[in-house]
Amino acid sequence: MADRTFSNAHCTAAATDRGATITSWHPTDAHEALFVTRAANPDAEFHGGIPICAPWFARGRDGVDVPRPHGLVRWVDWRFEGARQERDATVAAWTLDAADTAHLPGAERYPSDLHYRAEARFGRELHLSLTITSPTQETIVDEAFHSYFLVNAVSQATVTGVGDEPLVVTGHHDAIYPDAADGGVTITLPDREITIATDGARDVVVWNPGPERAAELADFDGADWPRMLCVEVGNVRQHAVTIPAGGSHTMAMTLTIS
Repeated sequence: MADRTFSNAHCTAAATDRGATITSWHPTDAHEALFVTRAANPDAEFHGGIPICAPWFARGRDGVDVPRPHGLVRWVDWRFEGARQERDATVAAWTLDAADTAHLPGAERYPSDLHYRAEARFGRELHLSLTITSPTQETIVDEAFHSYFLVNAVSQATVTGVGDEPLVVTGHHDAIYPDAADGGVTITLPDREITIATDGARDVVVWNPGPERAAELADFDGADWPRMLCVEVGNVRQHAVTIPAGGSHTMAMTLTIS
């Protein structure tokens, strides 16, 4: 496992090869966007940054029994393919093959030649993409960017774009908002707005453990729950993606702070 740092004229950022997880994105003219719990453990379920969930989300689709939450790819080290400067941003990429997850429970239910590629473009905006390729078999995958945002006081955060009315989270909240990703989502804070735009994603998930659940979570500082809000985008449950044999699917997300 290795940690990576990135810096250019427009931001600083960090990531870890474990799960190809983005752990920081701090534009030079804005606040740090991402939350990481003070008790984070990269070898466990990582509570912070932007973990990738695949090929299942949470406990899987209805009728799919999975051994651990949020898939296979977040539990292993991805191969860092390097970083390059591209105009006003730094572009980094990671890849992973199904063989790298074959030892994990549940891997046998998916094609043995699945291939994953994650790319991050760090600049004034943060652009992430995940491409899953299935060379020889049709398969169904759930996928999500499980983004933890630093909000400092969650009760002062308003989420728009997930329903008819703005959403304010004041304690435990765990809900999937189907087909909410297409129109974009905005987190409004007292001093800034975080806008989430997507391509190839349909669903939005909003989660906060609240005080009681936070106290029960391993590798999570129970006092951290008011400081974070997960607003995740992806294709989950009834919207899981069918990848044809020889095909691929790309999901992308762009974060902007204003």
